[in-house]
Amino acid sequence: MKILSLHIYAYGKLEDYHLSDIPNLQVIYGKNEAGKSTLMSFIHSILFGFPTKQQAKQRYEPKTHTKYGGVMKINSKTYGTAVIERIKGRSPEEVIVRLEDGRTGGEDFLKEILHGMNEHFYRNIFSFDVHGLQKIHQLKEEDIGRFLFSASASGTDALLKIENELQKEMEKLFKPNGRNPVINKQIQRLRELEQQLKNGKKKNDQYGKVIIKIEELQHEINHLLSEEKKIREERSSIQQIESLWPIYVEKIEIERKLEPLQAIVFPIDGLDRFENFQQRRLHLQASLDAALEEQNKITDELNQREKEIITTEDEANIQKIIETKPQYQQWLIDQNRLEQKKAEVEGEINRIQSDLHFYEVSEEEVASLNTGIEMKGRLKKGIQNHFMLKNRLDEYIERLKMIDQQIKVIEEQCSQIENQLLPEQEFRTLQTRVNEKHIDTLQQKYEWTKSQLNQVEQQKSAEERFRKNEQKQFKMIISFILGIFLLSSAFAIVFNRWELLMIGVIALILLFLIKRGAKSNKIHLPQDQEIRAELVELEEKINQYEQPANQLLRHQLKQQQQLREQWKQLILTLEKDEREKEQWSDRYQQIHQDVIENEEVLMELKNELFLSTEMEWSMMEEAFDEIVQLKELQRIKKAYEKQLAENEINLQEFRLLMEKTANNYDIHTKNENELFVRLKDMQLRSQEGQLHRKELIKKQKELEQQIRRLKKEKQEIDQEIHTLFTIASIENEEDFRLQAQRNKEKEKLAEKLVLLKEQLPKDPILIEKWTESDLQKKKEDLRAQLETCLQKIKLHQEQLAALNYEKNILEEGGTYSNILHEFHQQKSILNKQAKKWAQLAITKYSFLKTMDQYKQKKLPAIIQYAEKFLFILTNGQYIRLFVEENGVFKVERNDGMFFDMQELSQATGEQVYTSLRFALAHVLQPEFPYPIIIDDGFVHFDHQRTKAVIDLIKELSRSSQVLIFTCHKHLIDHFKPEQIYVMAEY
Repeated sequence: MKILSLHIYAYGKLEDYHLSDIPNLQVIYGKNEAGKSTLMSFIHSILFGFPTKQQAKQRYEPKTHTKYGGVMKINSKTYGTAVIERIKGRSPEEVIVRLEDGRTGGEDFLKEILHGMNEHFYRNIFSFDVHGLQKIHQLKEEDIGRFLFSASASGTDALLKIENELQKEMEKLFKPNGRNPVINKQIQRLRELEQQLKNGKKKNDQYGKVIIKIEELQHEINHLLSEEKKIREERSSIQQIESLWPIYVEKIEIERKLEPLQAIVFPIDGLDRFENFQQRRLHLQASLDAALEEQNKITDELNQREKEIITTEDEANIQKIIETKPQYQQWLIDQNRLEQKKAEVEGEINRIQSDLHFYEVSEEEVASLNTGIEMKGRLKKGIQNHFMLKNRLDEYIERLKMIDQQIKVIEEQCSQIENQLLPEQEFRTLQTRVNEKHIDTLQQKYEWTKSQLNQVEQQKSAEERFRKNEQKQFKMIISFILGIFLLSSAFAIVFNRWELLMIGVIALILLFLIKRGAKSNKIHLPQDQEIRAELVELEEKINQYEQPANQLLRHQLKQQQQLREQWKQLILTLEKDEREKEQWSDRYQQIHQDVIENEEVLMELKNELFLSTEMEWSMMEEAFDEIVQLKELQRIKKAYEKQLAENEINLQEFRLLMEKTANNYDIHTKNENELFVRLKDMQLRSQEGQLHRKELIKKQKELEQQIRRLKKEKQEIDQEIHTLFTIASIENEEDFRLQAQRNKEKEKLAEKLVLLKEQLPKDPILIEKWTESDLQKKKEDLRAQLETCLQKIKLHQEQLAALNYEKNILEEGGTYSNILHEFHQQKSILNKQAKKWAQLAITKYSFLKTMDQYKQKKLPAIIQYAEKFLFILTNGQYIRLFVEENGVFKVERNDGMFFDMQELSQATGEQVYTSLRFALAHVLQPEFPYPIIIDDGFVHFDHQRTKAVIDLIKELSRSSQVLIFTCHKHLIDHFKPEQIYVMAEY
């Protein structure tokens, strides 16, 4: 079956939503809250129905739309293209199925198309997420077989439930080692009655002795019970004291700490009050200091204002002079500005001339210098070439020094090695004496033989493990057959049904045949004695060859060979370094010539720019910029001189009027600026001073009132602080804070002491008379006394029960006949229950036989595909998946290690479960060809294993449709654009 398209009328947040042309592999990507889970739930709801209110699943009912449901278009191999429309509340059926040939149907027709599939089965096999992988890995081997049988038969796990119910009914009737089942109780009761029949005849003359023993035991038991009660009461008292002991010890410790703190006297909330007073005092002091400072400033300002006030007649004369001089003041400002700028320009010109040593260069010569772009380019290129060549020259010098040092070191090493080398004739003689090739051959053969021995031992170990596993299975079969034999024999004896004994005989014959077959299949392990003998022989030869004398010669030869090899390598390195030195020397000579030619070019540029021949090359570019600046400054200077000459004419014409006005008001000064400033300032200060003087006097009075108030408040706070110190009997702030800390500790201890006293008994003597060691000793004594007393009571009670039972037997007149009647009655009841159990056993056997045959067909295929998928997902790290006898899954790593499921990492465990799910879906695909739906099932996989699982999904999509829902953007990079559908935020 393949989903072709979806049309959602309204489902959750999705309204009028279309998804068409769905391929065999469809990736549906969207951010959180985009509606992926809603879309996946819609698919389940269309196929299997909307969730009911009684179910715990989310129902996704729309909030703003009344038409709850939608349409799904599918393609089925049997029925062709079908359109499934499901709308909540439609009558009489909420689902309608339409085929291409015009046929329509409802819920039953949809179940027929789905081959009886239900939602529970579909979610367990074909639809899963990262949290839904636990369904399959919780099943044991036999559960998987039953599940496959049940699923293929009806699409549900109903048959699995039937099997469990049969097992429960059988166990209610009989268990091999049980006590509570009905048949077990009946058998036990028959055994007891049979024994009573045997003993009933012997107990007719014991009644008198039994009565005397009962009275003696009853008296002794009463005495022991009284003693037990007394011991328990005393033990309870000791346990109560023991539970209160830590509290008592803590109370003593607190009282000890409180004793030196009792004499502390401290005002209520003293520290908080002190902090508040301190803060207010600091604030008042700051305000008082500010007010006093302001008062001093006002006094000084009043004194200053008294000197600035002038008469009315003088003020009128000054006003007349100032009103006639505005234009003059502007000219004077312009004159000063121009002269200042001219001086600045001249200073900058002098600085540049000094920097460039242009003492004898005239302005005309400077103006004639070539400072164009072409000259600047030539200069910049020459300087860059200079620095580049100098750096390369320094680099070549360093490289040559390093090569010389290397050559010197290598020559010294060669000399040292040559001193250690034997003459050539002696070396060849040494080679002849030591046949190195022979020992190498022996060692290689020894290693090969040793590896062969390891392979044989590993094969034997593997075959031994196989034999043990086979023995375990054989023992289980023997136990089961013997159980059948014993059970049939018991039924035959008890119920006189000797035909049941034939079942036991057949079981024994079957046991004999299985045992004979097991002997015939005995594994014959390969013998390894010959390999071990060969290994010992090779080891003796190697040891003989490695005698001290031979070892010394071989060591000497090996040392000489190593020295010769080192000498050859050093000679090769020396030749290489000498060639490299020659190459670097040639490069050095070429660069040195380039440096000389470039310096000649730079010297020519210096001459053209009148620069000193001693100037550093690095300063030439800066000097060029200063020459350009010098030419510009000389031009600006001439412009300022022209403006000054024009402004001086205007000033001379106005000075005649200014001198005449100044003499009329008796102001004598040659400084014109000072005259204007004095006149204007005198006028302004005279006018402002009279107004400001009144304001200052008023403000001075207000400050005096404020100062008096602040001083009074400060004195009050100082008195409050002194009162706190007096109550606490201290004299300074540090002692007061220390006293506050101690008082706080005292209060905490006192509160804790009250709580502890409430937990202790009112009479302290009950605890004070004990020590911790005495408590433990007394507790152990009472425990031993109680155990002894209980043992005696139990023994006497058992004896008393036996005597009472014997007494009751003897007192009943028809005891033997009653027991005999009850024996036959219970035997009849047992026969009926056994027939019922046999019927259930036969039914279960037939059921299990059918399921086992089905499991033999499906389970191996599932394990085979699961191993293949696991190998792909783990990149060959895990190679095998199998089920042990107890039904537990295990996996084998490529190094031969075996792991239980709980020993694997979370990601690897999920890959095992994913392999099982894919294998199960793949095996069931011919019978149940449904789409596989995956909702972010691989979030714990790394990048490599994520790629592997995606490649596996692509392979599965060739035979089954696969829908992947994800919010992880990196996953969609593994798919083609036509396979990706992006859900917009809704």
